[in-house]
Amino acid sequence: MRNGGDVTLKALRKLPADTQQDILDYLRDAPLYEAVTVNDKDFLLVHAGLDHFAPNKKLSEYTSDELMWASPDIMDAYFDDIITIFGHTPTFSYGDSHRGSLIKTQTWINIDVGAAFGEAPVLLRLDDWKEFRLS
Repeated sequence: MRNGGDVTLKALRKLPADTQQDILDYLRDAPLYEAVTVNDKDFLLVHAGLDHFAPNKKLSEYTSDELMWASPDIMDAYFDDIITIFGHTPTFSYGDSHRGSLIKTQTWINIDVGAAFGEAPVLLRLDDWKEFRLS
């Protein structure tokens, strides 16, 4: 199985040096998480979930590793009043029944359907929860 990070680095190396630098600068300056509200519903956008989640722990108290390298269990629950949206762990890692599909729980949504591994990407529009499959 290919490593998604390797695919990304190989693609980056093929770009002109100034474009590479622009992308690296963008990633360096990108926030570790973003809170957004859509149609009066609150969402937390984060790369990989919330490792060592505690309901009373402030977002600012999470380390970058806890936000970048989490791999939530299907039974993990986050905030009751905020839907956490993340990727990082391809949904097929939760079993073949999740291959190529978003995983939606009561408190989080995993949007990483495994595009780096050949699955067609899926976009989720937060306004109406409509999914768009890219082929």
